[in-house]
Amino acid sequence: MVSRYRWSRNDERIVDLEVDTINLRSQIVNHPIYRDIRSVDHARVFMEVHVFAVWDFMSILKALQRQLTCVAVPWRPQGSGLSRRLVNEIVLVEESDEYEDTFISHFELYLLAMGQAGADTGPIEHFLRAAECEGVSRALRVAPVPAAAARFVESTWRLIDECAPHELAAAFAFGRENLIPAMFERVLDGPFELSMFRDYLDRHVEVDAEEHTPMAVQMVIDLCGDDPDRWSAARAAVSRSLENRLALWNDVHELIGNSVIASA
Repeated sequence: MVSRYRWSRNDERIVDLEVDTINLRSQIVNHPIYRDIRSVDHARVFMEVHVFAVWDFMSILKALQRQLTCVAVPWRPQGSGLSRRLVNEIVLVEESDEYEDTFISHFELYLLAMGQAGADTGPIEHFLRAAECEGVSRALRVAPVPAAAARFVESTWRLIDECAPHELAAAFAFGRENLIPAMFERVLDGPFELSMFRDYLDRHVEVDAEEHTPMAVQMVIDLCGDDPDRWSAARAAVSRSLENRLALWNDVHELIGNSVIASA
């Protein structure tokens, strides 16, 4: 039986991928943005932009589910059984996790956390309504989306549109899942009292480190197999994803700095 939560830490292809992208990852994990979030006001600025990354995380995941499984009717078996299992298990938690006495997506939990913090959910709600009717690219122009968030979503959408399944899986595994625990642990160091936001961050540190990162990495191994061209393309996709995250953090760092100056 194949373990869902383990892969060989000595897999040379994974080691090479991690070594090739370690500088970008280090810049993100050690970014000064985490020191910026010192108050509820700072958290609001962060959340009003970051919520778009929370949303497009789900878009990457659902794009993978669409590519790796059959979501059409009439149904038929499609793709690798292992990757189908892994992506469906990740979707189960991300889209309908247990929270208190109910089931909720992590995106919906984030919106509740924004409400508790007094952050403005209007832009993301306007964007979602527009995206449903007019598509993502148009919605980014007509909704009051923060420029930093718009740039990030555009870069994510290019990955979704352009990447083959093995590339998108790599970007998801190493540009999102593997990165999130280290990032969110740093955000949790902030001296703010926002229980729902902390619940969201704590849950991702837990589930991504213990389950979703191993599962996502295993999915990359399954999809790339022994094809060196696929591994090369996967590394390039990871680099693009990390560059996009670093650009977002740079932009939000500047926004928080400007908000401090404006309130002084």
